[in-house]
Amino acid sequence: MVVGNIIGGKLADKMEPVRACTILLVSMAMVLVLIFFFSSYQVLSLCFTFIAAALSIALATPIQMLMIRTATEGEVIGAAATQAAFNIGNALGALFGGWPIAAGLGYNSPSLVGACMAMAGIVFARILWSLQQRPRVVFAN
Repeated sequence: MVVGNIIGGKLADKMEPVRACTILLVSMAMVLVLIFFFSSYQVLSLCFTFIAAALSIALATPIQMLMIRTATEGEVIGAAATQAAFNIGNALGALFGGWPIAAGLGYNSPSLVGACMAMAGIVFARILWSLQQRPRVVFAN
């Protein structure tokens, strides 16, 4: 968590949050695929698992910044929604990750599910980014 918070904070300071999210999510997807292929090697699997965990925590800062910038005049509810979304993502990850195990595909198969979920996260980040780019309409009273 410490490593992930440092990485996420530094990336969020140096670049646009959507770019940081995209980089972190693509990196996470790649690491999860590596976990799938190298899960039989204990040391590599441990290292990749550490990296995946750090990347998942690193996402918190740029995602929070992205949401707050998108939720103009609703920043508090946007920040709360982000935390709720993290919890929903955790629950869905457990659910979706359990399906391939239940189907007999092996204990390394949930990492591929996680990679797909990370790629879906890129789509959501891009949607938030496009909402930020829209011109704001201000109505005079």
